[in-house]
Amino acid sequence: MQYIGEDGSKRCARDSRKTGCFHAVGGLESLARAPALVIAEGYATAASLSRSLGFATVAAFDSGNLPMVEKALHGRFPAKPVIIAGYNDQHLEAVQGINPGKTKAQEAAHMRGGRVLLPIFAPGEQAADPKECTDFNDLACKSRLGMEGLERQVLPVVQSAIESLQAKAKEDSLSLAREPLQRRLARSGPQ
Repeated sequence: MQYIGEDGSKRCARDSRKTGCFHAVGGLESLARAPALVIAEGYATAASLSRSLGFATVAAFDSGNLPMVEKALHGRFPAKPVIIAGYNDQHLEAVQGINPGKTKAQEAAHMRGGRVLLPIFAPGEQAADPKECTDFNDLACKSRLGMEGLERQVLPVVQSAIESLQAKAKEDSLSLAREPLQRRLARSGPQ
C-alpha cells in the first residue's frame, strides 16, 4: 500500500514489498485482454493512459520498479508488445545530472525490445515549472495540450507497437506453413 501526503510525498506501508509489484488499472482480467502492456511509473499516469487507450494499463509505483514489473508481466504475457510510459525528470537532470524516470523507462523497454514514451509539453511549459511537467498525467491535467495532446502522442506509438507485433506473428506463421512444403519439395528432388 502506498500513502500520498498532501504535499505529494509518497511512502509505502512499513514492511511492505514493492519490488516487482504493480497495480493493473482496470483489473487483471482486463489486462489479460489488453492488446499491449502499457506500463507507467505512477498510478495517475496509468489511469490517464487507460482512459485514453480504452484498455487496462499498469502502475509500477516508481521508476526503479519499472524493469521488475516489465519482467514479471512479460513472463505472464510474453506475446504482448511492451510500451513503457516514463517520467521525464528534467528538473533532476538539470540539478543532479540524472533523469531516473527516463533512464529506468529505457532500461525496462530495452529488456524485451519494448518502446519508451516520454511526454512532450507545449513550448515553455517544462521550463516554467519543471517539477510539475514530468509525466503523461501532468500533460493531460496541467498542460494546455490536455488529454488531446496525450492522445496524439500515445495512440500512434501504441497502435504501431501492436501492428508490428501482429505483422511479425503473421510472418512467423507463414514461415512455419512454408517449411513443410519446402521439406517435401527438397525430398522429391529436381523435377
